[in-house]
Amino acid sequence: MVCYSQWRDRCCDIQGLEAYLHSLTQVDASIPARREAKMAHYINAYNAMTLWGILHEYPVASIQRIDGKRTKFAIFDELQLWDGTNFVSLNGIENDVLRPMGDPRIHFALVCAVRGCPRLRNLAYTADTLYWKLQYLGYDWSLNDRCPTAGVGLAAIPHHAYSLHT
Repeated sequence: MVCYSQWRDRCCDIQGLEAYLHSLTQVDASIPARREAKMAHYINAYNAMTLWGILHEYPVASIQRIDGKRTKFAIFDELQLWDGTNFVSLNGIENDVLRPMGDPRIHFALVCAVRGCPRLRNLAYTADTLYWKLQYLGYDWSLNDRCPTAGVGLAAIPHHAYSLHT
């Protein structure tokens, strides 16, 4: 859970997140790297970009509301980060970079700022810390906001539960 209202009010914390995002742009994706290092880099980029996008548009009831119709940008496609060779969006990171690596565990590390997503770690992933204690949960698209702003209708977003059937 993230307390977006407090984070947004602390300019030094916002600047820290922006500095971290800037540091991610210094990596050159064209240089060969271990698979785990590449995965960790892009998972961290995805999670940091998501946080920045939410903070930029906060207060919002769900990331799905940051669609470019009601907001300044469509978070999954228009929010992009330079990876040393081109600009990549959240959808690009997930679908064009991480999914082709063939490891479904990425879905236990990518955090799209909703209650149904995995918990956001306090530390960035590294090549050596990519590990997963798997547990299937119901999916809840409401924002993972620990301190919601008054007037944001969390109940307006439907709850959908998904489970793995064998």
